[in-house]
Parts: sequence; C-alpha cells; structure tokens
Amino acid sequence: MKNTKDSEYFTIHYEDKDQLLVKEAEGALNENLRRLMAFFNLSALSGKITVDIYSTLEEWIAFIESKGQTYQDFIVGLADNGVISVLSYDQYKKTQMHKDRPFEDFLQIIVHECVHICNYERIENPNNSVCFIMEGLATYLSNQAYNPNVKSDYNRETMCNYQTFYALEDPYSLAQILVRKMLKKMTAEKVIQYSGSLEKLWNDWEKIFG
Repeated sequence: MKNTKDSEYFTIHYEDKDQLLVKEAEGALNENLRRLMAFFNLSALSGKITVDIYSTLEEWIAFIESKGQTYQDFIVGLADNGVISVLSYDQYKKTQMHKDRPFEDFLQIIVHECVHICNYERIENPNNSVCFIMEGLATYLSNQAYNPNVKSDYNRETMCNYQTFYALEDPYSLAQILVRKMLKKMTAEKVIQYSGSLEKLWNDWEKIFG
C-alpha cells in the first residue's frame, strides 16, 4: 500500500488511483462510527481502525488465499484484528456478483466491515462467535438490502455451523431476517451477547426461534 491517510479513528492505506475513494470511505466511516459504537455500548475502541484498499483483483485474491480462505466472487471485504480489508471500487465492479452495484453499495460494505470490528470488541473469543448473528448485525446496521422472503426456518444444527450456514442460498439475507426477529424479542445488548456465545444460542434456540 503506497499512501497513508490518518484521521482520529482511522488509518487508510491506498494506491494513487484510489485517492478519490479515500474521502468517500472516510466520510462513510465517520458518519456511522458513533452510531455503531453506541449500538455495541462502546465508549472507545481498543485502537485505530486500519482500512486497507486493495487496488487489483489479483492482489485481492492473493490476500484472501493468504488468510487460508478460498477466493469466491462475493468476497470483497474482510474484517480481522482491527483491520478492514476491501477491494477497490473499480476492481469490485469486475466481479460477477457486484458488477452492477452502485457506489453506495461499496460504501455499505466498508460500514459492514466496521460493524464486525465493533462486534469483535465485545466478543471474548472469536472462535466462539455465531457467524449468522454477526453477519445479520453487519448487514442490518450498514443498511444493506436483503430479501425478506428467503427460507428462514432452518434448525440450529444448520445455522450454528459456519460451513452449512454459508452454503445456504442467500445467507446474508437469511442472517438479517433472523437478527431482525431477535431484535424484536430482546434488547440489542442481548443479541450482542448471543453473537459471542455459540453454546448459549444453542441452548436457547427453541426459546428464541421456536
């Protein structure tokens, strides 16, 4: 990453060609950060959030594979250890999944990853997190569109398993549907607690979704 832009809450790394993205990305993050911190009951973050903008699809694929993941077309953003990694918008438009998506969609993905950063601040052990709740909170709080009509009556065995959840049709819409149901039944704080405790969610599944 060639250039660095520092602000109070963020450090953004980017190439020259993505300079115009930086102002928009920083604006979207600053506009939403306080709201997200309030939702997660955070008075402060443990450190500045780093945003790495990847300027080529090849570079992005190499990064994804370096994380031990298999590259898939829909993956255009990741959050890990206080770092938001995102594919630049011109390259994002080259993917099959996102080729027709507007710039607003790109900014929502950056906010989506910021939600994950805030959520991780409240989770003691990421290995014990509930992926569908974390994805549901991220899509809901970043105002990403979803399909409210996708099948959503899966059992806990399917939903509490990382691989089977992501293999479902439109898992992000499904996740938002279920998180919206949870937020109608309980406080945001309770949902956050469930997001970091797979065992608690497993034990309370029927009470929540039955």
